[in-house]
Amino acid sequence: MKINNGFKIFHNIFSIAFSIKKDVRERVKAFGLSEAEARFLFFIGLGDGERKMEELLHFFQKHKSTVHQKITSLEKKGFIVSNSCIDDKREKSVAFTPQGKKLFHEILRVNTDYQKEVLKNLSQEERVRLLLLLEKMYSGIKQEYEK
Repeated sequence: MKINNGFKIFHNIFSIAFSIKKDVRERVKAFGLSEAEARFLFFIGLGDGERKMEELLHFFQKHKSTVHQKITSLEKKGFIVSNSCIDDKREKSVAFTPQGKKLFHEILRVNTDYQKEVLKNLSQEERVRLLLLLEKMYSGIKQEYEK
């Protein structure tokens, strides 16, 4: 039986994703975080240290209770605080505490170092092409889910 390119592509994507997920899990464990908590902190940090609840729900595409659980966990650890928005008290936002902001920058440094390590064999042109192809694949996946 001949293995087609589609199978090889998916095998490589799964292998890469598994390796990255495993490595990231180990790296964030050093900060006392789960992988999901680290992703939440990272997303909040990319929003200048504050995000609305709706942004979190949209980005992570998780049920409201799952997002609330992660927020509660990060609040208990002292990394974020929840606030009601000034314009609309029904709308919630989350923001870094000083401890959370410091942790975000540490995670960002570790993440940047890891990205350099993983991508070191790719030229800048190859990175741009890879990103475009991955975005194109993801766009197709999103379209399938929206049907």
